[in-house]
Amino acid sequence: MLPVLLRFGWHGASFRIGSYTVLVFCGILAALLIVLRRARVVRLSPRELLPVFIAREKRVPHPMMPLHLFKNKIFSGTNLYTFFLYAGLSAGMFFLSLNLIQIQGYRQFEAGLAFLPFTLLLTLLSAVAGKLSDRYGPKFFLVAGATITGAALLFLAFIPKTSGPTQYWSTFFPGILIFGAGMTFVVAPLTATVMGCVSDQYSGVASGVNNAVTRTSGVFANAIFGALAVLLFSSALQKDLAKTSFEAESKKEIAAQVVNLGNAKAPSHLPDADRRKIQPPERRASRAHDLLPLPASTPSPACGRGLG
Repeated sequence: MLPVLLRFGWHGASFRIGSYTVLVFCGILAALLIVLRRARVVRLSPRELLPVFIAREKRVPHPMMPLHLFKNKIFSGTNLYTFFLYAGLSAGMFFLSLNLIQIQGYRQFEAGLAFLPFTLLLTLLSAVAGKLSDRYGPKFFLVAGATITGAALLFLAFIPKTSGPTQYWSTFFPGILIFGAGMTFVVAPLTATVMGCVSDQYSGVASGVNNAVTRTSGVFANAIFGALAVLLFSSALQKDLAKTSFEAESKKEIAAQVVNLGNAKAPSHLPDADRRKIQPPERRASRAHDLLPLPASTPSPACGRGLG
């Protein structure tokens, strides 16, 4: 499939096809790739195809992604900024969603509604931020927006266990509102910067590259931070299990719950003697300690302070 795609380059206005044709063409190519992969005709993974793609783009006269664009410091710097910004955004929203559902007791629908202020601010005020960026320059908005976004995520990370959606307005709402305000300052100026730093004929390519960087950063962030969360949770759980008198099989069953993070519960098929030592399942665990017994004189650790 890749050689077929690489044979097509954009030759200005001479290469014009309808949007429906593009969709059909991409659908056919995607289906062809699936069939070839399942038939083991194409054995290359995306990470193996990337060097092939770059090498090919260097040689063709009309590349889909002109590599010389990355010699532009503004273009490269803006895309690097995009990668880290959206990596933090994706990871923050992912773990915040887990916190709302697994720790705070929100239903999935309620957790989705909790982000509505974020969406509304982006929808209603991005145009205003774009006009201000055109008037005063994007530098201030890119710095201020990222700073506000980071501060909002930090605020949201320290919200303790609440009684659920009834306390949303006094706990998560202010942080999500500030979160949305920070991203509102960033989105339009960032797009304008990455498209404006190249000549008009490459503005569409620049926008596409920036969008690809955005999607890639989200995947990387969720994979890396997700694995890190499980690793830290597993380490803490193993240390606490070592201090207990559970049978070896029971310890193994409890340790298997680590992949559930904040939704970890005592396995239902554990012996009754071990189940009585573990805190009741209705108490949602936010730390490894919450899955394990505590002495009667020891207060229970606060829930909802994160996944670590």
